[in-house]
Amino acid sequence: MTYQGTWHTLVNKAGIPKAKAKKIEARNHELYKVAIAWVNARINEASICGYVTGAFGLRLRTPVLTQTILNTKSTPGRAKKESRTAGNMLGQSYGMLNNRAAIELQERLFKSQYVYDIKPVAHIHDAQYFLIKQDVDALHWLNENLVECMEWQDLPELKHPTIGLGGDLNIYAPDWSHHHKIPNKATKAEIKTIIDGLVLI
Repeated sequence: MTYQGTWHTLVNKAGIPKAKAKKIEARNHELYKVAIAWVNARINEASICGYVTGAFGLRLRTPVLTQTILNTKSTPGRAKKESRTAGNMLGQSYGMLNNRAAIELQERLFKSQYVYDIKPVAHIHDAQYFLIKQDVDALHWLNENLVECMEWQDLPELKHPTIGLGGDLNIYAPDWSHHHKIPNKATKAEIKTIIDGLVLI
């Protein structure tokens, strides 16, 4: 549904009965009507100007859409496919917010006393992974600074009076099957309570 799938997709790829799939599609469209309208407006613009613009000005060309009348029975499959790709890009491009947060955090880290205690090891679309020295002060610093970096939302299209961005810090110890959440704004004493007794490697 997020990537412009329909009830047909739910039936064909997930094996959901037709009646239930139609209900899921209808409820999804109602719940996310503002986001869907925003994506559709961007795709309509792309059919005129020849591209969609995602996060930080990233553009994806849409040459087929400029030669097509959208949303008719005769809209060619290639145009529908390009439309789905454009809609997908609009959402996926905001994964760059994670990169932006990682860069800001690294700049802060270079200026901090924890530059050798916190090591970034991987970044994916919506997550960051670190090796952290077994130290409450370092963990507290990371929790404060990482969440601040993740809360940045200075892009005009992200500004909203009540809906914000954010993140959570989790410790996985002694392995990936054991997850321990560090609350935002946790004090050093609260963090110590969480990590005391953990088997760390």
